[in-house]
Amino acid sequence: MSSKGDFKQLKQLQKRLEKAQKQLPIIMENILEDIADEFLQEVKDRTPNTNNNQLKNNWKKRIVNSGNGIYSVEIYNDLPYASNVEYGHRINGGKGWKDGKFMMTITEDEIQIRMNEIAEKELNTLLKGVFK
Repeated sequence: MSSKGDFKQLKQLQKRLEKAQKQLPIIMENILEDIADEFLQEVKDRTPNTNNNQLKNNWKKRIVNSGNGIYSVEIYNDLPYASNVEYGHRINGGKGWKDGKFMMTITEDEIQIRMNEIAEKELNTLLKGVFK
């Protein structure tokens, strides 16, 4: 038994899927960039205003492509006292304690929760192009 069918739509879907697959590395970089930008803005907003905003204005981001589709995002502040503000430190010759602000820790927790939401914007755009 044989049947003849019109596979035109199926072939068009296949072409759209192939095109989307080629765009995936760019989409992933865009998603990482969006996540890094949101993280950077939120950590800056949580950073206390001290020393003419030097600490707040020293936050930096770096997206690293390690190859084979492995990316990482680094958000950092290389001022020597940044970790003291983050985690707390001794004061008055060790007789007291200044509590940390945990601006990175809190931001990381919040971004982890919202990561899928941030990524959905880019992925929805990609999928709309595939499944017309």
